[in-house]
Amino acid sequence: MSQSVKLISIGTAVPAHIIQQRDAAAAAHQAFSARFRDFDRLAKV
Repeated sequence: MSQSVKLISIGTAVPAHIIQQRDAAAAAHQAFSARFRDFDRLAKV
């Protein structure tokens, strides 16, 4: 017995708060760069 999959509906969700990538990267750098000597190299990943 096979069951089919159907798309019933779609929707769009917009978060109430948006964090830009550059702001997240700056916050991560501030929080973790002193703890990890390879942070700058690893952050590029």
